[in-house]
Amino acid sequence: MLKNKIKIIKYYFYLSLIILISYSLFLNSTTLSVYLTVFLFSVIMLYLSQNNINYNKFFLFLGKISFSFYLIHYGIIKIFENNNLFELNNYLAVVIIFVITIVISSLAYKYVENIFINIGKNLLRKSDAK
Repeated sequence: MLKNKIKIIKYYFYLSLIILISYSLFLNSTTLSVYLTVFLFSVIMLYLSQNNINYNKFFLFLGKISFSFYLIHYGIIKIFENNNLFELNNYLAVVIIFVITIVISSLAYKYVENIFINIGKNLLRKSDAK
């Protein structure tokens, strides 16, 4: 809806991107920071939706598995916390969590989520045919 009503110029896009990156790297999380992050991310998404951009296939793949990723990531983090795997190296643990979550999420998308999406599509086709 907002895509057609609000035009984001390139300057605001880059400004939002710079603020969002610097903000996430250097400042602590507060309620205000959450609202600011959502606002800046919305500006970025509006700009990207208004321009014809060829998206990277990896990011399109992440978009497909995002729901499975959302459901699975917390469990993987808890497994790492319960087994004290963050004590090794925090950055390495985050990378490992990300990779494990992507692998499990892609499998869940392919073998669970996608099957139910197809079942839902078939049910909708049958109800439209009646």
